[in-house]
Amino acid sequence: MSEWPSIEAIERERRRLSRRRRRVRTLTALAGTIAALALALTLVSALAVPLFRVSGDDMSPALKDGDVAAVLKGMPDGTGDICAFYAEGAVSFVRVIARAGSWVNVDGDGYVFVDGQVIDEPYASLSAAGDVAYPCQVPENMLFVLCDNRDAARDSRYADFGFVSEDAVIGRVIACFHPPF
Repeated sequence: MSEWPSIEAIERERRRLSRRRRRVRTLTALAGTIAALALALTLVSALAVPLFRVSGDDMSPALKDGDVAAVLKGMPDGTGDICAFYAEGAVSFVRVIARAGSWVNVDGDGYVFVDGQVIDEPYASLSAAGDVAYPCQVPENMLFVLCDNRDAARDSRYADFGFVSEDAVIGRVIACFHPPF
């Protein structure tokens, strides 16, 4: 005849099963929290702060080829902001120099003047003025933009690039990092 388990053995098994249930509940709650956080981050990234990979060195040293830029959707606040915009089916990055109504001049040494005032650009390499006739006034709903690496970039200094429509702007860059992959 089989022997019944002792009360101590039954109590040990009850405690073991209770601990197991608590571990399963904890792991299930943790998995749910991680899934909710991942979903929230995905929604925020897609709707308010999308991430874009930088292609090329037009904005070097601020943004380098392969960097990932976090872009806050909306119009950049002011002069000097780096913004992302759609151009020919791709995302490009430039620095906002002047908004609609402002007068822009780039002299032969590469110094930029907005409404008669030279702007301090420690981030930019100075370069020739391009082929636009200066001074020029920024049209309504447009931006005058320049790249930081001006010797290697096409920007609003060139007639074939021109002004950037405010409708093409995705937003301003708020963070940038170089991913390990």
